[in-house]
Amino acid sequence: MSKLSILLDDQVQFEYDRDFPPDQTQVDFLNNMDKGMDASGIIIDQEKIQAPTQEQKLEFVATNLFNALGAKSGSMIGSMTTYLAIKSPKLKQVLFFQQEDGEMTKKMVYDET
Repeated sequence: MSKLSILLDDQVQFEYDRDFPPDQTQVDFLNNMDKGMDASGIIIDQEKIQAPTQEQKLEFVATNLFNALGAKSGSMIGSMTTYLAIKSPKLKQVLFFQQEDGEMTKKMVYDET
C-alpha cells in the first residue's frame, strides 16, 4: 500500500491512498491543471516562472495545498493532494511547519527505494 501523507506541525491532516486511483474526471482535472500551469506559468517566491518544470509545479501545488489547509477547503485539499500523489509517485510525505511569524516551511519526503 502506497500512501501520501500530508502533515502540518507533525499532525497528519490528510492521506491519499494510491491503491485507489482517481477516476477519469479527476485525471482530466489534473491534466487541465498541468495545461493551465504550462499556459499561464506559475509564481513561486514572488517570481513568475513562465515554463515551469514538473518539480516547480509540485512545489507550487504544495504551497497551494498549505493555503487550502489553512482555509479548511476540503475539495482543494483533496485536489492538491491527488495531484501530488499522481504526478510524483515516489512522494511519501509533505511536511508543513507553521512558523511563529505566520510563514510556512515545507519539506517533501520521497521514497528512496
